Amino acid sequence: MKACVGVETVEFTSELQLLGKVECYLQDVLNLMRSSLRDISKISLKKFSELPKADWIKNDPAQVTLLINLCSWVINCEKAFGKFA
Repeated sequence: MKACVGVETVEFTSELQLLGKVECYLQDVLNLMRSSLRDISKISLKKFSELPKADWIKNDPAQVTLLINLCSWVINCEKAFGKFA
């Protein structure tokens, strides 16, 4: 996958065979894009707790980095609110 902004590319995490009608394999491409981003996000979440943030932030596609960073922010906010409850 190539981002429409900048020069970022994302590798698919599995192979895709383009067979059959174009309407079918275009949906297969969309499904593979989603599953690849999900797989990359799972790996990134694991790395987030293992690596220093300055190193982790450079390893993954921007959207994955933003997603995991936002999840971390929400978890930290919920913990902080829990202290006041």
